[in-house]
Amino acid sequence: MIQIDMFEVKLGAALLLRFGTKKRPINVLADGGVSRWSGYPPDHVHKKLKQVFNSDEFCLHLIIGTHYDEDHLNGLVPIINDTSITIYEAWMPPVVNDLDQRTSYQDVSKEGLLPHQFTKDVNNTLITSYLKEKYKEINICLYLEKTLKTELTDINEFYHKVNVNESYLHELSFFREQIEDSYKDNYHSDVDFDTENDNIDEYNYFRNIPKIIINKSYYHHNLNDLKEIAKHLYFIRRNDPKIALMIANSYAAIRKNSAKRAINAKALHNVVQALRKRSIPIQSKIIDDGTPQKYWWNTRINRFTLSPQKNKEPTFTLLGPSQSLVNKHLHKIPTYDLIKMASEPSIEIRRITESNELSYIGCFDFLGQRILISGDAGCVDFLDDKKNYYKDLLKELETLHIVQVAHHGGNNAYFYDVLNKAGYPNQNEPSYMLLSHDYHDKLRPSHVFESFLVSALSKGKNIQILFTSEPRKKNVNNYKRVIFPPTGTKSHTVGDVKIRFDPYSGWIVDNHAIKIT
Repeated sequence: MIQIDMFEVKLGAALLLRFGTKKRPINVLADGGVSRWSGYPPDHVHKKLKQVFNSDEFCLHLIIGTHYDEDHLNGLVPIINDTSITIYEAWMPPVVNDLDQRTSYQDVSKEGLLPHQFTKDVNNTLITSYLKEKYKEINICLYLEKTLKTELTDINEFYHKVNVNESYLHELSFFREQIEDSYKDNYHSDVDFDTENDNIDEYNYFRNIPKIIINKSYYHHNLNDLKEIAKHLYFIRRNDPKIALMIANSYAAIRKNSAKRAINAKALHNVVQALRKRSIPIQSKIIDDGTPQKYWWNTRINRFTLSPQKNKEPTFTLLGPSQSLVNKHLHKIPTYDLIKMASEPSIEIRRITESNELSYIGCFDFLGQRILISGDAGCVDFLDDKKNYYKDLLKELETLHIVQVAHHGGNNAYFYDVLNKAGYPNQNEPSYMLLSHDYHDKLRPSHVFESFLVSALSKGKNIQILFTSEPRKKNVNNYKRVIFPPTGTKSHTVGDVKIRFDPYSGWIVDNHAIKIT
């Protein structure tokens, strides 16, 4: 038996997978997040778990934080803090500390990853310095934005605004203010993107600038540099207001990116510290480029391991993130260098957030069924250097019975194209697509998802869709016939999804609250 519970968390994610083996169920929780704007308390998913489990089987064999957006991680802390829940292992995303100096292009080691660094941050020294640096970056951007929109002012009050109360930084209110409009118009709105349209190929740009500049960048940034930039921008504002507005928008993008990194780093730190206090092992997994990494369930140690097991237990095939993608973000242009670049009229900075790209994506296999867990993955590292998809990665997606739609059904780089290229729309077996987003979300499901789905349905594909929240009718009008009818609950607006597989009966939907009239 397989049971999947997708919990209703508005614009967040929480997926519980239970694999009924002969000995006992194997329980995997992929994310447990609720966003600050959901209206739900941090223990929202924790309470739902207690309703699913019996007291004598309350354990999680694996927690996967697919990536480090707070709406995927926040709700994990109350779960981890509950000592009545046995937790065997946690996989946290391989996020590089963007404040570390970069002097070479060798593969990143675990020592350079934030989850590993945070396990040693017992006194909160690292997270505090990280938040202080982001606070400083934001204030510099605010100063330059002001220069572009009003007048040239003294930079000192902005530049030296770092001696701020630490508790104030940890409350994150300042950082949230910077992306307030993004929250109100859906938290993920600033990262609905098409990778092909990125203005800057940051990885290749950074590889091509001389090593002496790399070694000098970031930590050799000084007040005089900013004064010169400010004078330059003031001149542009007086002579070309349209260019000044473009540059101001670039600084706003950099500022929001720094704020989001601060918020996400704090969420990741909270989860890692909770795991550390309970001595729960933490792993950050990375695959070799284009090479699926298969994990077998090991009944002896109650974990997924790389050692092949001769049994009929579940397996998990990890499809990303890859080493080259982690390296790409290791060598991202430091924020202060982006600030300098943005001052040039010929360069516009738009999308510079990386959390979605580094999302875990992979497939669980059990009883002949394949379940895709995707987080917010954009599958950008499914492409090789020649812009062809890795065949071994596509092969793993040929037959899918359950698909967690990445990025809550929003636009997300190559995700839908990867499903097309893998032949998912042509498979003969029926499948279910699971979507978790806010009630009447403005952006989701997106037109990109609609195009993919309508094309798949035109090929006779047997797909049915399950929502945790009612979408806007106009967003789903062209495919509402494949939205599964409500069952197991009276609500037609929001509700948890429960679907299970029985070898004799196939997939059965026990709970689906949404009805499109």
